[in-house]
Parts: sequence; C-alpha cells; structure tokens
Amino acid sequence: PYETTDNAKLRLNLYGTNRTIYSNSFQIILDTETANKISVNNIKYYYKTNGIVNFSSVAPLYWLDDFNQYGEFLYSEGLMWAGNIENELRAGGASFSSGLQPGNIISLNQAANQSDNKFKSWKYNTDWDNFQDTLKRNNFKYDFYNWPVDLGAPWIDQNRNGNYEPESGDRPKTEADEIHWMVMNDLDSTKCKKFLGSKPIGLEAQLSIYAYKNKYPNVVFKNYLIINKSNKKISDMYFSYFSDDDLGVTSSNYIGCDSTLGLSYTYCTSDRLDYVFGAQAPSIGHMLLQGPIIKSSASNQAIFKGNIKSGYKNINATSLSGSMKSMTGYIFDPPSDANNYQATVQTYNIMKGLHNYGNPVINPLTNKPAVFHFSGDPETGTGWLNNISAIGTIIPSDKRYYVNVGPFTMEPQDTQEIVVAILIAKGISNANSVTELKKLATSIRDYYYSKILTSVDDGFDELPTSYKLFQNYPNPFNPETKIKFYLPTASKVTITLFDLLGRKVTDLTNDFLTSGLHEINFSAKILNISSGIYFYRFIANDFIQVKKMILLK
Repeated sequence: PYETTDNAKLRLNLYGTNRTIYSNSFQIILDTETANKISVNNIKYYYKTNGIVNFSSVAPLYWLDDFNQYGEFLYSEGLMWAGNIENELRAGGASFSSGLQPGNIISLNQAANQSDNKFKSWKYNTDWDNFQDTLKRNNFKYDFYNWPVDLGAPWIDQNRNGNYEPESGDRPKTEADEIHWMVMNDLDSTKCKKFLGSKPIGLEAQLSIYAYKNKYPNVVFKNYLIINKSNKKISDMYFSYFSDDDLGVTSSNYIGCDSTLGLSYTYCTSDRLDYVFGAQAPSIGHMLLQGPIIKSSASNQAIFKGNIKSGYKNINATSLSGSMKSMTGYIFDPPSDANNYQATVQTYNIMKGLHNYGNPVINPLTNKPAVFHFSGDPETGTGWLNNISAIGTIIPSDKRYYVNVGPFTMEPQDTQEIVVAILIAKGISNANSVTELKKLATSIRDYYYSKILTSVDDGFDELPTSYKLFQNYPNPFNPETKIKFYLPTASKVTITLFDLLGRKVTDLTNDFLTSGLHEINFSAKILNISSGIYFYRFIANDFIQVKKMILLK
C-alpha cells in the first residue's frame, strides 16, 4: 500500500514471530484514492482533499520502526465542528466519512466546481529542485511556480508587491521541510446530511499538512483555517479532533489523556503481548497545539496566523473524551440511519465532554463528573486509567477519542484557526511509551510557542507603519541569537546590550541604516559573558524600546 512497485513480496507476522516467505516478485499499483501522501520523515500519512483519512485499501498512517519496517497506527481521523445557528444545532467536518467537498466558497451558499483541477493537494518541499525522481521533481516544480495564493494558500511576498513571483524570491510560507495545502467546504447538503444528519453551515476549511525531516521526525502537523462564509452567526461552537487509532492489534489498545498538554493518546496494555509490536509497543497521540481565539482583556495576547493578536486569548482543550466501541451509552455511535439528526446532537454532547446521550461522565476514583477522561499515568499505574469506569471494568479493545475545544462564537466572515500535532513515541515498555510521548508533546509545544513568540515572520501580512523592534530568536539562546527590527525611514540606529544590573555590556550596532526590515546576529561566545538575563535597548531617532533576552549555557 505504500508505493507502486514491481518488487513486492510477502511477509507473515505470526504471534510476534516474523516468518518470511519469498516467492516471485509481483506488482502493487498505488490506489488513486491514496495518491495524496506526505512522507518526508518517519511517518507516511495518506489523506483525501475532502478532509478524510479513511480508506478501503490502505491505513492512513504508518510509522517506520527500529527495524526499518512500517507499522500501522491509525484507522480514521478528522476535524469536526458543531454550533447553533438561530437556535438550530448544526454540525459538519470529517471522521469515518466526510461531509465536505473539495473547493472554496465563491459567494453566499455557492461553492466552486469541485472537479476543477486546482482543487487538488498542492505540495511544496524546500528541496524539490534536487529530487532525483524526474516525475516527482516536475510535479513539485509545477506546484511551486503555480502556488494557489488566490485561493488562500500561505505564501511569502518577498518583494511585497502583492503578486506571487517565485522568480523574484516569493515562495510558499512554511518553515517545515514539506507542506501540503488544500481547500474544502461543507455546502453539499447531501454529503453534510449523510455525515451527521445536519444542514450545511457555510464553512470553508483551508488545510495545511506539514512535517519536518529531522527536527521532529515522528510528527505530522495539521493547520486548519475555518472561515464562516455564511451570513449567519454561529454561537456556542466547538471544534473536535476525532481519532480512531488502531495501534498494532486493537484488542490490546487502551486510551488516555493529559489535560495540561491537550493530548489524547492510544497505548498497548502492559499485561499482554501485542502480536504486532511485542512488549515494546509505541504510543500514538493527537495534541491540540493552538485553539480558537476569543476576545479577552487588553493585556492578553493570542496566536493567530503565526502572529500575536492583542486583546484576545487562545482556548486550550476544554475536554478530552474517550469512547469504547462495545460499551452502549458511552461511545458516540451514530444511528443506523446516517441522515438521523440525533447524530448531530450526540456529537455535540461529546464535544462538551459528556456521554453521547448528554449525561456527565463520572470519574470512578472521585465519583465526580469529569471532562478529561482516563487522565491517569499508565507508567506509574496511578490515577484514572482506561481499565476502570463508573459502569464497570473496561477491557483492551478498539478505542476512540476526541480532543475538544469551545465554546466560542463565529460571526459571518470570521476566521478561526486550530493546529493539531499527530505524534508517535516509543519507550522501553508499552507504558513507558506514553511517558516518552508526553515528553515529545512537551518539546513540540515549547518549540511551537517559542518559535512564534520569539521570532519574526518575514512574510507578515502588513508592513509596520512605524519603528518596530522584534523579540530576539531563539530566546533563551546559546550562544547565538538574532535581533530583527523595522525602520519606516532611513535612521541612525543604536542597539545596546545591558546586564541585569543595568551595566552596559556592548553596542550591538551603531550605524545609519536604510528603511526596511533589518537583522543582526549576536554571539555571546565572542564576549565570553555568563548565563543570565540581559536587556537590549533599541534607539532610532526619537523611538526607544527595550526587550529582555536570556542566555543559557
């Protein structure tokens, strides 16, 4: 299922023992429905341009293990949403099936023709020009030179003239090694109703899937921009990222969550040998990296489209729901009639951290309602684990979970953004894999926020209209960091470094500079200064600003 090949052979894995059977090679043809794939690192991730990652012929996610063999980790996943429009609950998105279609929304209640070839998956790799595969290189070259900025694909306007001109340095906007982009909408009433029994809302979803080759080789990121292109306000709205992980043999699967990380995960039990991974099975999880924004006090700041938005705050995961395939009254299980409106109601209940029928979920250790399900520590065996519930013992089986965030309001033409990380980690035991997964999740979260809070995107949407000093990046740093600043006119610029006691250390620059964006590099190694907190003061004409930097050795 991975590639078209003329050299396929069979290997039988029987109860943890590899039995290799060689015969004449045969051919496997890549199914056209799985043609969209990102595989720049250890993960092969398949998807469609309608938001779904559920296929008849191939699992959507594979991970390269220590033995250079791919193992299957996922059956289906997707982003769902629900909210009230004029007192009517509506829902949409994708999970096992999809209520979406490729294409953007061109006017009120009118979608573009989904068969237009521009509504494909657009792909950019930073190293595409060095690909040895001629067909692959040409495909990436076409996407690079025809990047669909008119549809909303993210890009850097290097010469800031509003036109996409790659020959002048413009390029798709990403700091990852590879990014795939597509646009979809929910205006097909038949698909939407069949998905969860709901009417369409009028939402456009722009999805970026990206990955790093070396920085995070066991992670895939997904960034959704959801735009309300209807003329109706959506109140009490929720997003929910659903996943049905199939980790090895599903009869050995348990689920859990970490509310501090916005992370839900699947792991194998420690009391039985998984027939695929043995006694050292990895763990897979989905983490909400960035939630939607809501208005807040003037002192608060939110992350939105890679920039800081003052007067707002991001909503973290508000519930992490777990479900079991075989437990009636607990799992979200749509009615047999897929057009039944009860599917919308039950989905909305789960988004709020409730049973699908609306009752609270009870933590059996506290006997109190809980919205973060199975939040214990599998490695230490403490807290609420997935083997117990208020309605009886839970056995290892096929499990599912929902990473939920809300409520919030979307006015007409509002845009919300959520970012999800899909991550895999392997420890020295099944339970230790969860511990390693949480360490990886913490590292990802720290990097993601420090990258935005301490860096400057050269492709910011609007040029500053006045002097602007940006936070140094990286920060903390060792031993080098960069300081960027913007000058609206040519100016004499002085940047001076001070220690914590206010003593001058050195001038980082003292020059007359032209207008525009500037960057200077600073190395603490040259000055041989010690670890600690320092301040850098920026003076340009009458403008003065001071920021803090931290040196960690």
